[in-house]
Amino acid sequence: MGIDGGRLGVSVSCLKTADLPSPVQGVHMKPHLVILASDAFKEKSQPNVLAALNKEEGFDSSERYRTTKLLDVLLTRQLGRKNLFQSGKVILNSVNPGLCRSELMKNVPPLTKWTAEEGAKNLLWGSLEDNIPPGSYISSCRVIDPSGYVLSEEGKKIQEKVWNEVGDLLVNVVPEVATVWRM
Repeated sequence: MGIDGGRLGVSVSCLKTADLPSPVQGVHMKPHLVILASDAFKEKSQPNVLAALNKEEGFDSSERYRTTKLLDVLLTRQLGRKNLFQSGKVILNSVNPGLCRSELMKNVPPLTKWTAEEGAKNLLWGSLEDNIPPGSYISSCRVIDPSGYVLSEEGKKIQEKVWNEVGDLLVNVVPEVATVWRM
């Protein structure tokens, strides 16, 4: 069971990720907060996105995982608007490592998957590159636009909606994060 009383996957892949942003003191290189991402989203039309993700009805674990990764893209974009990241003191981005060959995905045809090394290059690039605008989306070792949906008016509304839902939930569970979520 997750921190909101719902599915653990939503808690781990989305809510706990959103609880990460705090600068590290005494570090001599620019800290980077890199969020693992994807580009699929199905529950956008629900009145409460987080509640929809926790429903048993229509549950598909692989679809749900991809959805939580897109929620991370939306949250990263919204978080990138905050002063901590706008100041450039901490680099914030979401990285799509691509569909990588692994034991978890061994039944997927190999033509649709990158090697683990290729996926890792994306994560490393996002973790080490300092010239990344706040809240950017990274794939193929470069900043790119996320899906058209994320950039659409509907996507922007869902981004705000998800930000508010996650913020409300986290502030109830961890009141100390209120300053980040209500700025």
